[in-house]
Amino acid sequence: MVVTRAIGIHDPGLELLIVRLIQAAYSVLVVYFVYRILERASGRESAILGGLLAAAFFAMPVTAVHQLEESVCQVPLLASFWWWTRSEEVIGRRSSLMWGLASGAALGLALMLRFPLIGLIAAFVAVAVLQPRPLTTKVALLTGLLLIVIVQGYSNALVNHEWWYSFTTRLGPMLHPQHMALESEGYPNNPPWHYILTLLAALIPPVSVLLLAAAVKGGTARPFLLPGVGVLTFLVSHSVIANKQERFLLPILPLLFILIVAGLPWLAARTGRWYRGMWWYFWTVNAALLIVTTFSFSKKDRVAPLLYIYRRHDAKGVLVAQYNQTFAVPAYYLGRPKPLLVVRERRDTVALTAEWVRDTGSMVNYVILYSDTPDADSKVLAGSLHHNLTFLTTITPSLTDRIAHAINTPQQGPKRRHLHDFVIAVLEDPRTRQPLDPVGDVEAQMPELQAARADDAIRIVGAGADPLRGGARMGSGERLQQRDPIEVSGARQLFLETFLAPGIDRLRDLALFSDCRGRTRPTIMEHLGVGRACVDLAIVGADAKPLRAPMRPDVLAEPNTAHFAAIPNPARRDVIEPAVEM
Repeated sequence: MVVTRAIGIHDPGLELLIVRLIQAAYSVLVVYFVYRILERASGRESAILGGLLAAAFFAMPVTAVHQLEESVCQVPLLASFWWWTRSEEVIGRRSSLMWGLASGAALGLALMLRFPLIGLIAAFVAVAVLQPRPLTTKVALLTGLLLIVIVQGYSNALVNHEWWYSFTTRLGPMLHPQHMALESEGYPNNPPWHYILTLLAALIPPVSVLLLAAAVKGGTARPFLLPGVGVLTFLVSHSVIANKQERFLLPILPLLFILIVAGLPWLAARTGRWYRGMWWYFWTVNAALLIVTTFSFSKKDRVAPLLYIYRRHDAKGVLVAQYNQTFAVPAYYLGRPKPLLVVRERRDTVALTAEWVRDTGSMVNYVILYSDTPDADSKVLAGSLHHNLTFLTTITPSLTDRIAHAINTPQQGPKRRHLHDFVIAVLEDPRTRQPLDPVGDVEAQMPELQAARADDAIRIVGAGADPLRGGARMGSGERLQQRDPIEVSGARQLFLETFLAPGIDRLRDLALFSDCRGRTRPTIMEHLGVGRACVDLAIVGADAKPLRAPMRPDVLAEPNTAHFAAIPNPARRDVIEPAVEM
């Protein structure tokens, strides 16, 4: 994020796009390691099929770019299997020792990324120690694992001032197995066979039955005994825990593909001519699912409203009313500096106190409403905030959100049965509907947005909104330039303005070049073209006129208008209420 902001990218959506592109490149290593493991054990054709499964299985691309530790740990986990396999190719004692050390370090890194892998890693170490390898290679494996644990502990001491902080935090609940087996901490609590049913559903039934049978057969082969025992241990250890979520299976998916491909010769011998038809059916259904999952906006109901508000560039405070669902608001998508964020989860907390409305509610100018009855709840919110709410937009859930909702509804109770639960209303009040001066009947002037257009023959563009920063007086039709675009009518004027005239952002930043001699300063003028208010020479043919109010030096212009309401001077007990945008 620091790098993207350093190059001028501040939009959270664009920042996350760059992060996901980097994660997509990182996830290609999963395909590489699956290919290399299968190539060495089963040949090139099996390696191609395994790599294709790792790259194109419908659940792999979408999960690889969503900041899931279950997906990030796949690469070091596969690397540890591959490098341990390479330790068999003993060219010399030193090379075997180095591969063992690298395998142990990768195994430790996978554990640091995903602590629940401890069962799989314990099985890996046990089987590796029993395999016929030089003793130095086995010691190197344990040394590499121990080095990563020491590095993690040292970082804990520096950051958290406690050497075992991350271990006790992440692994501490395992000291109470009975609690883990019975309490799901608010997450879905499913029976022990849930993960087997999930794999049968994910691997495209009814083909999934045959593929899992092939995986069981492949795991019993000697070259694949290590991943076979690891996957079995993982499934058993996770099945006895009450908290069962589908994403917990992601770390073993690439290993499962390896086992499936390893058992395919056995499956092909028993299915005969149905074998080719099975794959035709599998890849056809998988292609359809791949298109849906790859190009669908996951968690749209939580992210899209915040991005919508950020891109309006005028949020001071956001009230999120979660009346039909509760979740942690991803405040990152509100950008920086982050506006005030208030979350209300129950309708009985809407009756806000006068002190809260005066101190906190007065800063709120956007409301995001998650409700089954948005019309009634919006009226209650308007009364609580003492401002009218104007409907802006409704953001509907994506297809993947609907599918996830349908799958998880049985575990979430009757209040989450209907799809309209995810309809979100974003509300704002751009007009106060109340006079600023009760006596003079002065109201804020709020003209509508005007699209940038050419005002005359010399292409002077009307003031609009900056398409990137959202600042005023920058037309989207012009090419982007630093601060004040060059708006001159001839080469002679350009020469004079560059070297002789007072200006902002000219050569060597000589601001107000010749006007700093103690004389009367020039009047701040308004160009007909788009640019900052400054003392540059007026364009030939343009009649400059005084501004109604200073545009840039003291007052930030509103993005939806360049006009300011006339506010009378306070007299006696006249009530002055500023225009609040909701």
